[in-house]
Amino acid sequence: MRVLRKILVAVDGSAESNRALDAALELARALRGEVGILHVFHLPEQVVSVSGKVGHILDGVRAFVEEGGREALEQARARAAAAGVPHGVKGLWGHPADEICREAGEGNYDLIVMGSRGLTPVETWFLGSVSQRVVRRAPCSVMIVR
Repeated sequence: MRVLRKILVAVDGSAESNRALDAALELARALRGEVGILHVFHLPEQVVSVSGKVGHILDGVRAFVEEGGREALEQARARAAAAGVPHGVKGLWGHPADEICREAGEGNYDLIVMGSRGLTPVETWFLGSVSQRVVRRAPCSVMIVR
């Protein structure tokens, strides 16, 4: 079995991602591993599709998304530092599932840890699920924390 030394955790500031971060930090501490903390800045396609009509508004939305993501990253960084776990922090723009899988592969991570949003079947059908897409496409094992 592959030893889990490099753990990638996706954070967005939600309660679910905070639980995932706690699980990743606990696992890394127990295995003497390290944690990569990732936030993917993302604008829904609906926002981007109307940007030609209201481009000036898109700049404000983008700034708002970046501010929230940077706050989530800073809070996660502080928690990892307080836990004494070696860590790195990264923010990327793109589709969350795609960027999580890409980072896991390029960074040679052993495990991805992420929270579950707990969407209903109808919400999942309409909206899709980042965690489901990551599980199907990931280059390594994935742990979903409820």
